[in-house]
Amino acid sequence: MHTIYSDGNRTPLAICLHSLGLGFDFMSITDHDCYEGSLEAIAKVKESNIDILVLPGEEITVRKNETVNSHGNGHMLSINANKSIENQRTDSAIYAKELEDIAENIKNDLVGKEIDPLNYARNIWAISKVKEANGIAILCHPNWIYHNGKYHLNQPIYKELLKSSKLDGVEVIGDINKTEENNNMGYLTYIEIKDKHKYLSPLANTDAHDIDHNARERFTMVFARDKTAEGITDAIKAGFTCAILRRENGEHQFVGKSDLSHYAYFLVKEYFPKHKHLKHKLSQLYLDEFINGECYESKINVTKSRLENHTNSFFMNF
Repeated sequence: MHTIYSDGNRTPLAICLHSLGLGFDFMSITDHDCYEGSLEAIAKVKESNIDILVLPGEEITVRKNETVNSHGNGHMLSINANKSIENQRTDSAIYAKELEDIAENIKNDLVGKEIDPLNYARNIWAISKVKEANGIAILCHPNWIYHNGKYHLNQPIYKELLKSSKLDGVEVIGDINKTEENNNMGYLTYIEIKDKHKYLSPLANTDAHDIDHNARERFTMVFARDKTAEGITDAIKAGFTCAILRRENGEHQFVGKSDLSHYAYFLVKEYFPKHKHLKHKLSQLYLDEFINGECYESKINVTKSRLENHTNSFFMNF
């Protein structure tokens, strides 16, 4: 999700409150080449004791200083890294040398694949820096058609990243110019590679730039051992996710392993309606506190207790 720190229209706190109101248990601010928005979100949520987990994040423009045209390198999400990725390439000379070294090391592996080693090196650099910062790397909107009519991400590079890189996940459902064809292409590619190469977690990302960006239509269900940053990122790395798209007619599309998708369907129908209702009530109570300058701690605690009871009725015996 994006905020006023890049091309979003709302503050980090506003995006967090809206996400809570949609029923999200966790989310990540991922401003373009900017880590500070997510840090502000985490600080504000902690300061106000808001019941949503915010993971630090950043959407990396793989080709630095890309402007109008697509050069085939795409974007990468850094989630829960302990430092900014963009800030690690402020020294252009060091960055260029690191790219050259990577390109030299991988060029023999790319012979005959119609992939420029330096272009591919930019992606490997981004993934490596995310990993060094103990984050997870997610390839986002791989089938986005950019302004010049070309794929934003070179498709041979895309296939090679799915096959041989250290990605943790790939976005198969997202908001790409409001066209569902791109989601279908992402889904088809996922089906093509999931049994051939390393299994990568499929994700549905909101890519929201405002609170009216239909964020509830695209979300990822993560089957984590607990609601902590470590629990969630470990589950994503292990492939325990289901990407979900809510269609206009109210039906859902599920992308993930068969057993997880069936379980996700059950939860969407039976667990999440009440869960979302209570989360929305919480978000309104927090908002009322900010607007009225009053404390609604008692009402908030009652709602949290109802949420806990609802959750325990589904999960405490597992």
